Amino acid sequence: MLKEKLDGILQDEIDRGGCVGSVCMAFHNNEEVYSGIFGKDNLTDDKKLGYDSIFKMFSMTKPVTAVAVNMLIEQKRLNREDYVDKYLEGFRKLSVMDAEGNIIPASGRIKIKDLLNMTAGVEYPNDQTKAGFYLGEKLFWPMENAYPEKMIPTVELMNRVGGMPLLYEPGMHWNYSLCADILGAVVEVISGESYGEFLRKNIFEPLEMTDTGFYVPEEKLDRFVTMHDLQNGKYVPWDYPFLGTYNRRYKPAFESGGAGLVSTPADYAKFALMLCNMGTLPEGILSHGRAVTLLQPETVYGFMKGMLSSQQMSTCCWDSMTGYNYGNLMRVLEDPEAAGVNGPAKGEFGWDGWAGTYFCVDPINKVTFLYFINVTNGNRDWFMKIIKNELYKQLDLS
Repeated sequence: MLKEKLDGILQDEIDRGGCVGSVCMAFHNNEEVYSGIFGKDNLTDDKKLGYDSIFKMFSMTKPVTAVAVNMLIEQKRLNREDYVDKYLEGFRKLSVMDAEGNIIPASGRIKIKDLLNMTAGVEYPNDQTKAGFYLGEKLFWPMENAYPEKMIPTVELMNRVGGMPLLYEPGMHWNYSLCADILGAVVEVISGESYGEFLRKNIFEPLEMTDTGFYVPEEKLDRFVTMHDLQNGKYVPWDYPFLGTYNRRYKPAFESGGAGLVSTPADYAKFALMLCNMGTLPEGILSHGRAVTLLQPETVYGFMKGMLSSQQMSTCCWDSMTGYNYGNLMRVLEDPEAAGVNGPAKGEFGWDGWAGTYFCVDPINKVTFLYFINVTNGNRDWFMKIIKNELYKQLDLS
């Protein structure tokens, strides 16, 4: 019944033109209870999707960065209360742009915890706020327009971000922004190696995430999923150096801790299951059969707690955040009824990506859910609720 119900929902999404192709997986008590592949890679040939298809993760990179940072915190090489300017000198003279566009000195400093909670006051390049436009015009858009000739390495680029005016004083409000990218640069400074190399050694190799990284090698390009943009009611292939990242076919100078990873459903499922099991991927899943621990249970328990105060939450007004708090670069379920979900326990956490990828883990009920598409502005929280509600309805959680 579960297979039939979810298949129907996901096939209907393809039939009504919601996306070109999708992959969905669900686990309960570490056992796969659902998997399905729908549609195809593109509309011009018969290339199919698979559980080893390589998707652009965009913001589903952020939970990986949260794990990397918390690994360093557990190792006492980093502290949540540390000021970022201890590691990145570009953040030593912060400024804020006021509503009139004036740049004034900031009164506070950014802490690591501010970056993990998206309360650092930094921006993304955008045309919606004066600080965001300034960041784009002065730094990101010229870099993107000259890509790949103009490639700025991770630490250098984030130090330059530190010289851009903030939207808010540090710690005042939540604002979705470059916080995870700054954290990637911090990890790079502390570890003494590139951010991608740190992730490979400490997360991807231990979890056998063999197809996850900041670019797609030549020999794997046949599995690289086509990105699409909806134009005049039709899906067309899309590729652009979004947020300073390129098409992932070349090893980048900037390894974006907030948006740069590519991965597969099979790879990311192992990462998600590790989180659902409080930091340990259980035995019997990897090729060697042994369990692998990346984080201690008390750390992952912290992922299940919202970190935003009521003042900080006042600017966290996305529809997808209704019923949720935020912390460690992920949403955290606080009010299931307000969120419109039936079954997930308080403390369920996860995140999604700009191209429509989505995951969540519910450690209380031992449920892990993943969904993958590649469509610009593909976030569809309402659709995730439909699938998840049906999933929990069909599961025996007694």
